[in-house]
Amino acid sequence: CSSVSHKSNSYVGTIPEGIKPDMAVCFQGTVPADSDQFAINFKTGSSDGDDVALHFNPLIGQKVTLSSCRNGKWESEESASAEPFTRSSLHHVFVNGVKHCMFKHRIPVEKVSTLNIGGDVSLEYIW
Repeated sequence: CSSVSHKSNSYVGTIPEGIKPDMAVCFQGTVPADSDQFAINFKTGSSDGDDVALHFNPLIGQKVTLSSCRNGKWESEESASAEPFTRSSLHHVFVNGVKHCMFKHRIPVEKVSTLNIGGDVSLEYIW
């Protein structure tokens, strides 16, 4: 596992050796008190037009939206509870060590090579 220390509100980086089934990617950061949302995207490349395998978008105090984008088109959106934000066929999302939600793979996990994080979040570490 590699560790990246990154103090910023946006990040784009290559995932060394890509994503593998049952692999965990962990983040540590701070969401400002006045934040509306932030997004974590697992993508097939670093270009704007590359597919998004998992779009995890907490809308603070409302809900968490999950989706994917293939060939430039956003696919059906799923949602999960906004809490605590006031070889698997699923992405398992844990927040503070507790399973938060699951999202079925729509794009093969092996194609994911890039992590993109942006919005109202200050990242400290990614590992």
